[in-house]
Amino acid sequence: MATDLPHTGNSPAACMDRLSDRLGSLIPGGYRLPPRHPVKVSLVMGILGWITGWLMCLSFLGIRSLERAISAHEYPAIVLVVVTGFFSLPGLGVLVPLCLWGGRRWPAAACSLLFAVLPYPVLQLWSSYAIRQGWFPIQRPTWESFWFFAGLFAISAASHVLGIVLLLRRNVWAVLITTTVTSSLIAATLLEGVLAMDSVWLVGLFRASLVYGMVATVCLAILAICLGIALWDTTPRAVFEP
Repeated sequence: MATDLPHTGNSPAACMDRLSDRLGSLIPGGYRLPPRHPVKVSLVMGILGWITGWLMCLSFLGIRSLERAISAHEYPAIVLVVVTGFFSLPGLGVLVPLCLWGGRRWPAAACSLLFAVLPYPVLQLWSSYAIRQGWFPIQRPTWESFWFFAGLFAISAASHVLGIVLLLRRNVWAVLITTTVTSSLIAATLLEGVLAMDSVWLVGLFRASLVYGMVATVCLAILAICLGIALWDTTPRAVFEP
């Protein structure tokens, strides 16, 4: 925001400002910084992304357990609801708090959930195309699998960015370019590193889910930090004559 003064009262933006102040006071000299300082914004959003990533990891374990617990004729309908809830977690943990911090009202912030869920059918189409092209990683990392992972995460990141750009309308190009490029390349690098660990394919579901959960957590934390740029105060400071 263009002002360094925190919101007053019990509004969501005021609560986020107070959370930013409390978390920022944990870093050296953080108590001197305003609530919307880039360091504090990045810290708060990074923590929210980190927590959301682990929630997605636990949800993934629940989905895999659900496959064995339900009957075949109930599976499609239940999975549709479960997967929709699974993909809405980044919206609940990252997009909604960021929109409320940016001063948007609850109905507008709730609409940001759509930008977290909408990439799912596109990801399905991209994955199907990659499988037909032989890009889907099975045993070892390759350039094809790297760009497959980069494209996979870029679709999701671009959708999150679009929601923030439309709702906050701040730092449009900085958020768009930084988030999409940075998040997709780092995510692809991390996933290629996991693929290079041959032992991952030999361990059980729980341990493999923890490994991928850590990757998802790091990726979401990076995504949240990049989206936090939308709240940075980039207004030029006034220059006073001596």
